[in-house]
Amino acid sequence: MSSVRMCDRCGTIFSERADDWSTYTGTVQRKNRETGKRELVSDTMDACPECTELQFGTPAQRPELATTASPHYEPQGDVR
Repeated sequence: MSSVRMCDRCGTIFSERADDWSTYTGTVQRKNRETGKRELVSDTMDACPECTELQFGTPAQRPELATTASPHYEPQGDVR
């Protein structure tokens, strides 16, 4: 019997036996409510296979421009 995890991005429950899920650790800066000082807090998050694919899958493609920009700059009007 495998353990289950919950995706910290979308809330999906998934099995640890599922392929391509991920876990990662990050550091965030939070304000301590008692002292008022800022502290670095390390946190571990899990991501289901779908969120892992969205996050680390195929690289995002840049949109193509519909028109090309002119390489020449021509000032308009009186420039001082």
